[in-house]
Amino acid sequence: METAGKVIKCKAAVAWESGKPLSLEEVEVAPPKAHEVRVKIHATGVCHTDAYTLSGSDPEGLFPVILGHEGAGTVESVGEGVTKFKPGDTVIPLYIPQCGECKFCKNPKTNLCQKIRVTQGQGLMPDKTTRFTCKGKPVFHFMGTSTFSEYTVVADISLAKVDEHAPLDKVCLLGCGISTGYGAALNTAKVEPGSVCAVFGLGAVGLAAIMGCKAAGASRIIGVDINPEKFELSKKFGVTEFVNPKDHSKPIQEVLIEMTDGGVDYSFECIGNVTIMRAALEACHKGWGTSVIIGVAASGQEISTRPFQLIVGRTWKGTAFGGWKSVESVPKLVEDYMKKKLMVDEFVTHTMPFDKINEAFDLMHAGKSIRAPIHRPTSQWQKMATAEPEVTPNTSNSEEEQSDATGQEIVNPEDYIKHPLQNRWALWFFKNDKSKTWQANLRLISKFDTVEDFWALYNHIQLSSNLMSGCDYSLFKDGIEPMWEDERNKRGGRWLITLSKQQRRADLDRFWLETLLCLVGEAFDDHSDDVCGAVVNVRTKGDKIAIWTTDFENKDAIIHIGNSSFTGTRTVERPFIAALTSRNNPV
Repeated sequence: METAGKVIKCKAAVAWESGKPLSLEEVEVAPPKAHEVRVKIHATGVCHTDAYTLSGSDPEGLFPVILGHEGAGTVESVGEGVTKFKPGDTVIPLYIPQCGECKFCKNPKTNLCQKIRVTQGQGLMPDKTTRFTCKGKPVFHFMGTSTFSEYTVVADISLAKVDEHAPLDKVCLLGCGISTGYGAALNTAKVEPGSVCAVFGLGAVGLAAIMGCKAAGASRIIGVDINPEKFELSKKFGVTEFVNPKDHSKPIQEVLIEMTDGGVDYSFECIGNVTIMRAALEACHKGWGTSVIIGVAASGQEISTRPFQLIVGRTWKGTAFGGWKSVESVPKLVEDYMKKKLMVDEFVTHTMPFDKINEAFDLMHAGKSIRAPIHRPTSQWQKMATAEPEVTPNTSNSEEEQSDATGQEIVNPEDYIKHPLQNRWALWFFKNDKSKTWQANLRLISKFDTVEDFWALYNHIQLSSNLMSGCDYSLFKDGIEPMWEDERNKRGGRWLITLSKQQRRADLDRFWLETLLCLVGEAFDDHSDDVCGAVVNVRTKGDKIAIWTTDFENKDAIIHIGNSSFTGTRTVERPFIAALTSRNNPV
């Protein structure tokens, strides 16, 4: 039902006070006023800046507040005087606006629009009021965006219209971290071809800075991090060398100076540690080296170095949102992503439902995720099509067709129908950590029982070919664990294919997806009940994909399963080894 001009009740994650987890609440979102836009958020990222404010360290932090500033969605309604947006537009909220009129916007040297800076810092809209209420209390806005809500209201100068076909669960990340690091290299540092660069801190922002250095043509990109696992990950973004400060007895700046014959041309601090900021500067080459501060330090902390470090030609710079003039630049970044010129998918290590938002923070704090987009709490968050469902004026008096008297959005139930599968499936992930037991290394990712949820899950996990050696994905019917010890697997066999190391990039992902589709699509006809699940093993010497059956002595079922999957589609055209194995005769 039409919601324009009405208060909308929806779900939001409210921070009632510092240092406490977010609380899922029903909030009221008022209609947009003049030069404001109400946006339906489809997906949002979780960033260290959100955690910084939630911790109580932010001097501008106000409570209660709805956090979030990496979001994407569609326009629900617009206020008076809004001419650049209309309902249904695909948009990304911007924490740095672009009015185009203030002296900052007119100056090509900065992107720090000041039009609404004062009220934004007060957690308010430009008219000095809030559009959020919860339990009768006003709730503050955050960074002018507040994307941890199903609906939010933003100033029309704090919004970018982007490609309507862009996947919102990916491009939401261009609202902060990726754009910030990427732009720090291209816009702020202006890295030159052949340069030597060092990036301190290999989280999302650091990886994006690496990506920017590579795009600019840097010849050497040195990643600096105390987590050695970051090296393999960072190589896909452009790192050529990795340094762990813990492996050296001397200060990291001295290590880098020795490695680079006098220091790096550009360095980037992506942590927010004032000690590392100094090290990053002093690692720069005398005479021309430039260090860019990206990380946000805790309130009250100060940076220091010997003045001589600057006198001899080193430059210290800072950047916000990578120097991008937001309204004009974000659509171009989305366009580059759609044309595969900009990596975004590779930053996504997890995807979480809205009610698991606190777990996304836990993953981030533990260093286990790069970015974990949160999807909105409706069943069609995964749709790439972003137009709002069409509704017609209500002329019926029937109870089913009437709108909610509170103004809550009501849509046609058919828009939310999913296509059920014959079975409920569970996807598991195994990481070979030798310090843990086998069972402790096995983790349930998610369960699904509809076609839409299968694709949503598949499109939001790492491809098999990108997993580290020793890792597995397993898809099994719900209730069956991916181990021989499970009762349903004790008499089971396996149809197995083995791929050479050289086939990983070309064939592994395609073979694994075909296998998954055979499982969830019940491609084995009357023998689908004889299938337990499938596993892909990523190994240094060669990868394996196996379909597990319930009974290795049921020859008819096994032959049919093989003909429907591996032998029926692959033996003629693709080199692999097919073998029937049992627990007592493993390959």
